[in-house]
Amino acid sequence: MEHLIYLLLQCLQSRGINELLLTSDNWEGLRYGGMEGVLKTINLQRLSFGAIQCLADMQPQKPLMVMEYWCGWFDVWGEHHHVFHAEDMLAVVSEILERGVSINLYMFHGGTSFSFMNGAMDFGTYKPQITSYDYDAPLAEAGDCTTKYHLLRNLFSQYHSEPLPEVPSPQERRAYDAVVIQQYLSLWDSLHFTEKPYRSERPVNMENLPVNNNNGQSYGYTLYETTITCGGALNSKNSIRDRALVFVDRQCVGSLDYKIQELTLPDGQGDRTLSLLVENCGRVNYGKALDEQRKGIVGDIVLNHTPLRGFTIFCLDMKPGFIKRLTNSGQWKSDFKSPTLPGFFQARLHVDGPPRDTFIRLPVSRMTSEFLWVGVKELCLSMDRTLDATGSLVPRISFTSQDPGSEAERIRSLYLRNKKQMTKYSLLKILNMEGQLMFTNFPFAHCCENNKIITKTNKQTNTHTHTHTHTHTHTHTLSWVTSG
Repeated sequence: MEHLIYLLLQCLQSRGINELLLTSDNWEGLRYGGMEGVLKTINLQRLSFGAIQCLADMQPQKPLMVMEYWCGWFDVWGEHHHVFHAEDMLAVVSEILERGVSINLYMFHGGTSFSFMNGAMDFGTYKPQITSYDYDAPLAEAGDCTTKYHLLRNLFSQYHSEPLPEVPSPQERRAYDAVVIQQYLSLWDSLHFTEKPYRSERPVNMENLPVNNNNGQSYGYTLYETTITCGGALNSKNSIRDRALVFVDRQCVGSLDYKIQELTLPDGQGDRTLSLLVENCGRVNYGKALDEQRKGIVGDIVLNHTPLRGFTIFCLDMKPGFIKRLTNSGQWKSDFKSPTLPGFFQARLHVDGPPRDTFIRLPVSRMTSEFLWVGVKELCLSMDRTLDATGSLVPRISFTSQDPGSEAERIRSLYLRNKKQMTKYSLLKILNMEGQLMFTNFPFAHCCENNKIITKTNKQTNTHTHTHTHTHTHTHTLSWVTSG
């Protein structure tokens, strides 16, 4: 690793990059010594004068800097939203500035990890991060100014001689009529819209699948199907990356993941189809597990101690081409008496008057995860989350007007995933036009109560939102995918 760091330094300098270069480490990372000739900086949240002094001792007569001052933290599925109280943050930042140490806030303005780019952490236990890079940042994802923002603004004004500009007003919210789901399409009926399935005697992880011009599959789902002749104990041998729904003859019988590695398949007669819908929940982006991020099925799956063989593998990376073929197909059904899950659902929303922020509530029972595709013409997409009075996380999506983009029919996916303790909401701000909503529901859940999606104003408290990336969309489609 040290050799790679010096190689990176040489690559930068050989290309004429002669600006100040630095490393950014926590206290543990500082103990490795850093690099000669490169400014060392430190990352922290709680003030540790031992760490600051260690940095000063390592490079005397050089400026001290907290390169990443963590004013919040990442959220992961299955845990509560991380909150670092504003008063505690202010006390630390004040002390750092009083001691003459430079500081960079991470994050000052939060963001959204669109598509499948949510990532994960693994410091002994794998924990996928949520889509919203909320981080409890001072400036909310939708641009709202939080208590942290105002406290920091007052503090920083003491170090600035000129008056600061006025703080912008928050966005206006509005409640719209309920949106009725109009059509659905089963996952099983959508498989022929994927690339040609790959047949293999053994399971193949998604990165090694001969898809996408033999570049493999990067994100999304991979469906593995094989034939079984009996029931019994199905054991993953910890080869599922990261979560799989298990079906027998397309009836869901359970799930497998890091914690649940065995389940019992029901007995039956004759040949039956065993299907494992495997979800890539996010790759680790930091730490010692960086080289262990293969996804899909990465080893043998055994039934009654016998490895399964003879797989048909479908790539479900949810790319624009697949979604476009799906959307334009004439196979959508409107009979909601017994929709088959997993499935894709479509709805339509019409907004009158000037666009306003609103929450779209997507009621789903039990533990699920889902994807949301948004297609509203000439709109720019951002996402944030707020914390309601009961402590449930609320995903929020905002749209603002933009100039027309370069592609007339382009779909970008926004990855909204919901797990335990996460409530499904989204915030839309839509221009004067009619937009089509397409949802996709992957099992253990009913997508919506009475086929309706409810919009409402934001009455939640403790807002913690932030904007990171904008995605242009040029279609009239919003799609939702949920996985049990």
